Amino acid sequence: MSQNQILLPGCTPEPLMSYLKALGFFRLVSEQADPHCRAAWQEGRFLLTTALDRDALTEFFTKHYQPSPHFSPWNGDGGFLTESGASFTTIEAIRSSTNPRLAPLRDAIAKIEKMTILKEFGQCRADAKDLDKRAMQERLRGQRSVKKAGSERLICSLQAGLFPCSRRALTASPGFRPSASGRCGPGRARDRSGRAAAA
Repeated sequence: MSQNQILLPGCTPEPLMSYLKALGFFRLVSEQADPHCRAAWQEGRFLLTTALDRDALTEFFTKHYQPSPHFSPWNGDGGFLTESGASFTTIEAIRSSTNPRLAPLRDAIAKIEKMTILKEFGQCRADAKDLDKRAMQERLRGQRSVKKAGSERLICSLQAGLFPCSRRALTASPGFRPSASGRCGPGRARDRSGRAAAA
């Protein structure tokens, strides 16, 4: 069988995403169209050697190629933990589709949705979002085993890392001052206006 060499200038070794695109292109062709194809780099461009000519290769990707069922259901925007957003809309469209090319995706979605651990994780994630920040701060301040300074520092860390808060809220936290990047760092206590308080 004759072999065709097809140069793909859009696939280059750099940047990394372009390199990964070339590997993905090669994997799909070898798995679904031509198991004997080969690939190499030629002067910084991806060269595919295959029994398919350029027209046949184009037809494969437009009419026969089946997307690989790769999902990240534990991610907040993965489409499985929320009922809104682009990922959720995409998964809903795939689920309701009857296109045979999307059969592997529909099968994977059905298996993911049966995972008990994913449902439990989603519930824990929803519960965590409902935490009352003020109640947590008051509870920390009331712990006798935590020194006042340490409690204030922990509260500041909670504000900076776990909960959305304004820059004013950070500057008002005793014992800490925000850096130019907005992070908290050790420093002099500040009053409500953000000015350094007198020692």
